[in-house]
This record gives sequence, structure tokens and C-alpha cells, in this order.
Amino acid sequence: MRGTLLNIWRESGAYLRFAENKNMFIFGMSTAMFSLYSAYLQNKDHFDIKLLLNLTNDSIFLYQKIILMLLLISVVNSCISILPLLTKIFFLVNIFILFGKKLGVIKIYNSNNVVYFVDIALHDTVHSYRKALGLYLNSAEEFSLIELNIIEQIFIASKISTFKYISKFFSVILISIALVILIISFFGEINN
Repeated sequence: MRGTLLNIWRESGAYLRFAENKNMFIFGMSTAMFSLYSAYLQNKDHFDIKLLLNLTNDSIFLYQKIILMLLLISVVNSCISILPLLTKIFFLVNIFILFGKKLGVIKIYNSNNVVYFVDIALHDTVHSYRKALGLYLNSAEEFSLIELNIIEQIFIASKISTFKYISKFFSVILISIALVILIISFFGEINN
């Protein structure tokens, strides 16, 4: 077994664990913020689902509804990114990667890079990645069955890690917008 291949496998696993930890933190933070803010709006010490079911209530201002919706979308987005994506069909991941590339969320260092997880995820198929990896390793010999399995694991872990990083970015943006609206509204209430 090639040492370089094992190092890439370890690093792609490390990126996946790191992305998972970030998403767990964002999920916990956005859930806590959503629960605390909705309890604050209801003058209760706990979250009541009736607030969500009655968003047409005139006692809640528009900016408060927007904050609640942003936080709720962040919770749902974080929750989705935590769920395992163990499937051969990466259409959702590819859509997120496309959005991430268009918005500049993910940095593409080199389209021929076979080590960085985002660049690995940009390959359409595991076969494409395997071919690029063979060129990188400058090896004329075929990959063994174990090496082929490791290459597939690297490819899958890189796709999932990239999805999780982009998903985390969107959740952070939603939370930030909610916080900005909250701060602006807080200073507006003080001035009145």
C-alpha cells in the first residue's frame, strides 16, 4: 500500500470529522438562539410551538418573524448537514458545491490537486479522481483492491466534507443576518 494514499485518506477523514464538529456546534448554537428568542417573544421560560403556528399574530413584529425564520432555517440546514449522506448519488452535494463555487464560499486551489478535499470533491466520479491520483503518484502499476476501496472512501469523505463546510457557511450567514436585525431592532427600541 502506498504511504501517500494513506496520508490522503487520513487527511480526508480529519476534514470530515472537523466539518462534523463545526456543524454540531452551529446546530446547537442556532437551536439555542431560536429557542431563547422564541421564549423571549412569548414571555415564557420555554419554547412553545404555538408561536410558529401563529406567525400571522399581529403582536409579533415583522422583524421578529424574520429573525425567527432565519434561525429556524439555520437549525434545519444544520440538521440536514449532520445527517449522513451515504449514497452513491451526490446530486445534492454537487448542487451545494456549485453554489459554493459561484458564491466564492469554497476556494479551488488547483483543479489537478488530488490531496485537498474540496478539489477532490470537484471530480465528477471516483473514476475521474482515481485517474488524477494515478497521474499524481506517477505510477504505471494498477491500484490494488484495497487501494481502490481507500480511493473511493477518500472521494466520498471529500464530497461529504465539502457539503458540510458549505452548509455550515450558509447557517453562519443566516445566524449573522438574524443577529444584525436583532441588534438594529434593539437599538431602535432603545431610541423610542
